Amino acid sequence: MPTLKKIIIHAGLAKTGSSYIQNSLHILERSNAFSNVCYPSNKEEQDFQHIASGNGARIGILLKPDITCEFLKDEIMAEFENLLKQMSSSKKIMLISSEMFAKAEPKRFNFLLEYMGNYCNNIQVFVFVRSFVPWTWSVYQQLIKRSSLHLGYKEWLDKYLLDFVSAAAINILSFNSQLKMLKFSKNNLLENLLTECGEKTELSKRLPKDKVNRSLSKLEFDMMLTVNKIFNDMEASTLITDEFIRRSPNIKSTYMPQNLNIHAMNAYKNIRMDLKRIGTDEALHMMHLLNGKDSDSNVNESHSYDNEHYEKEFNELLGIILKVIHGRYSSLSHLYRTAKYLEESRDYFDPIHYLLINPDLLSQNIEPLKHFKKTGKSEMRFTCYK
Repeated sequence: MPTLKKIIIHAGLAKTGSSYIQNSLHILERSNAFSNVCYPSNKEEQDFQHIASGNGARIGILLKPDITCEFLKDEIMAEFENLLKQMSSSKKIMLISSEMFAKAEPKRFNFLLEYMGNYCNNIQVFVFVRSFVPWTWSVYQQLIKRSSLHLGYKEWLDKYLLDFVSAAAINILSFNSQLKMLKFSKNNLLENLLTECGEKTELSKRLPKDKVNRSLSKLEFDMMLTVNKIFNDMEASTLITDEFIRRSPNIKSTYMPQNLNIHAMNAYKNIRMDLKRIGTDEALHMMHLLNGKDSDSNVNESHSYDNEHYEKEFNELLGIILKVIHGRYSSLSHLYRTAKYLEESRDYFDPIHYLLINPDLLSQNIEPLKHFKKTGKSEMRFTCYK
């Protein structure tokens, strides 16, 4: 095992550039660009999903009780040791990144820190903190894109925000380590992290300039709210918005209206009270960063279309939506076409087969086994395919 001078943990809060950072670190590590840092990853995890989730994702999964119910100490230690095995013997600084660290249960995260202490006595946790208003607006848009959210911004703030922000803040402030919070800045995000790691900021110039993600335009945003209300289908939302972005990667994002900005600042007062109650230097510093302004703040600007452009844009976006929805929901008709060549039977009861054989029940949203016991058996309905 290598002797480590320092372990740096990047705990990525949602919508603070974590995927961009992780993808960039992966590219720089594979090109052997670092002088002091090693960003190790398991060799089998070279697909985009693992790269964009960070090299600490497998550890992070074990730290989140909503994903891993049991506190699996041996597995946590083993995953950390797997990363240690990938360390270059010439590098003395280990860099680990995952968004899941920011959502980790403090008890589990502190166990990880304690175990890391067997290999290094200099462990630092880095967190990028965005200004509250653009941060929450960005998170809200991401939920529209990826999680089929259909609530309005004000309703979402009132219903979920305190849990979302307070939990993240309290988790991070409960970590038993040297905590450093950096101001989020889209223009020099990676450069700031490289500086903290003792690497040259010029390394960022080696990275491709391709834009791989963006927020939704005003029209896309409005249409997705409607789609989410109708279908409430996370995968459909993701597929549709991915197609939107591929179609127009550089289109302007929608901006937060002034009245929502005021509502967000009122919500922030509750978060500020929580941080004041904690009262540590770190909590007060986080409060200061949340209260600032982002240079990329998507607030109070407007974006409009002329009628001709609007109609053309609307029709093209609608075509994408209909194509995805047809692909998602025509699969049932495909099953019916396949099933008609199968022989029906009463040899046993299968609830899926029962619904396919009796589509009138499916359209009425009737629980299959209850229907069979009540009337289906006496009606001599078929219950399965041979």
